[in-house]
Amino acid sequence: MKRAPLITGLLLISTSCAYASSGGCGADSTSGATNYSSVVDDVTVNQTDNVTGREFTSATLSSTNWQYACSCSAGKAVKLVYMVSPVLTTTGHQTGYYKLNDSLDIKTTLQANDIPGLTTDQVVSVNTRFTQIKNNTVYSAATQTGVCQGDTSRYGPVNIGANTTFTLYVTKPFLGSMTIPKTDIAVIKGAWVDGMGSPSTGDFHDLVKLSIQGNLTAPQSCKINQGDVIKVNFGFINGQKFTTRNAMPDGFTVSVV
Repeated sequence: MKRAPLITGLLLISTSCAYASSGGCGADSTSGATNYSSVVDDVTVNQTDNVTGREFTSATLSSTNWQYACSCSAGKAVKLVYMVSPVLTTTGHQTGYYKLNDSLDIKTTLQANDIPGLTTDQVVSVNTRFTQIKNNTVYSAATQTGVCQGDTSRYGPVNIGANTTFTLYVTKPFLGSMTIPKTDIAVIKGAWVDGMGSPSTGDFHDLVKLSIQGNLTAPQSCKINQGDVIKVNFGFINGQKFTTRNAMPDGFTVSVV
């Protein structure tokens, strides 16, 4: 009769140990999102690159350092978890690419180790938007690596995601100048957990928005039969029509070719 309370007590202890709390993480004290932007201003796309199927990498992202502001209470020891989601919704010519405009598709590639726990390069797509990126590092103010709001001994500053690369794919050649307004391409989200479990999808908050902007110019040029003689048939003109020196024959109409 004395065994039942003992068993109940053990079950309660086991349940308590398995429980893990979690929540969202933002950037800096405002818990907002930092923006990293690839600026492609005044880039000239030469003739050999301005063809369907050509790929080229955009400029390095401009980035700023920031610190975590997670919703956990000050002094709490937690682990950080990340997810990366595409912002664009129209898929491009193949998996991993999204339609940027009528002439360009864009692909986002995260570099290994640029996000803690990311061991290999990862292309951001709809297939990876719920993939959680984890590492076993424990962050705490007690070890001078606090990430919770109110922690005075903080981790960072950091610039995770700053080495992300954008690949542009020409779907349709263009002429003249193309303006790319500031466009969010993908977002890195963060959450915290204080146990062995995983945060729910709703826990994740935006940490870093990855965007692109700028101007591309494709020079306009035209070469007709370069190096060859061009023959133009103007038809028959009666010699009697030539009445004035250095002037067109009478009744002749100029044709534009």
